[in-house]
Amino acid sequence: VSVYTGQVKRLSENRQTFEHDINTFSGCSGAVIFLLDVQADQTDQDYYGMAVGIHAGGLPSCERNLAFIISR
Repeated sequence: VSVYTGQVKRLSENRQTFEHDINTFSGCSGAVIFLLDVQADQTDQDYYGMAVGIHAGGLPSCERNLAFIISR
């Protein structure tokens, strides 16, 4: 199991996708993104550790990766 950290950078206007800077490699599409308490200072603690997105792709620089939001 590999764990990579990063942050959500931008939420889309339709609230269905978000950009993140989590380190990813080719073939990582479909990886689950979890909310850790490190970035959750504005989020209810009940969400800590929950899956919040699915990585869909990005640029090799890892500065702009795209994920689909998992709705509750």
